[in-house]
Amino acid sequence: MLSKNDLKRVSDLRIKKWRDETGCFAAEGQKMVGELMHSDLKIREIYGTEKWLNEHPQTKMKGETRIVCVSETELGRLSAQKSPNEVIAVCSIPRYSFPKVLKGTLNLYFDHISDPGNMGTLVRLADWFGIQEIYCSPGCVDFYSSKVIQAGMGAVSRIRCFKANLTDLLPLCMDIEICGAVLNGENLYKANFKKRQLLVLGNESSGISQENLGHLARTITIPPRPGYGSESLNVAVAGGIIMSELLRTEIKSLEA
Repeated sequence: MLSKNDLKRVSDLRIKKWRDETGCFAAEGQKMVGELMHSDLKIREIYGTEKWLNEHPQTKMKGETRIVCVSETELGRLSAQKSPNEVIAVCSIPRYSFPKVLKGTLNLYFDHISDPGNMGTLVRLADWFGIQEIYCSPGCVDFYSSKVIQAGMGAVSRIRCFKANLTDLLPLCMDIEICGAVLNGENLYKANFKKRQLLVLGNESSGISQENLGHLARTITIPPRPGYGSESLNVAVAGGIIMSELLRTEIKSLEA
């Protein structure tokens, strides 16, 4: 049964201050919670309907996880969604040691991304392309906000996120080119990328911040088809196109 303390504690996790203080975040829905159950993240509590708990009996064997059976009405009171979906999990926010090297062909740095839908989509894209670590400026929307988690569709369970200034990454970029997406850069499809990349994606309205523009070795843009096209692209859409292009050679070699 849902207690008043449960309701307050879970509802408070919608606010970043309380996520920071408790070291927890909430994730909702069958897909999201299913992803978390198969990850290394620690699930502290699960609030599930009787139907969901009966369909997932293995949940009851998760030693340290507190299991609470709730009605659909109670789940609605806990949920941040308009249409709650059978289960909510409260997880510990993982703490990772800051990397000593940047891994992979492509690394990502998000500079003041403010929209949680865009952030979640970018995280999902990173997961799709096998990028396991991302770096976010202190001004980015919180990685563990409910809207980011929902838009990321479970990618939060596989992606390691680090908050950092771009200058913190400079010592790790000796063999890596820092590349920024801007409106008037080099044509993405004509650019020759010989080095590994750290791709910087900027704020939805103002782009890459002034302090970070000076650290870019090159700038790129996605050219519109002549005579067609919108004025600009959503940062998540642009990010997906650029990621695909930068990883094209590597993807081809893996398929060969």
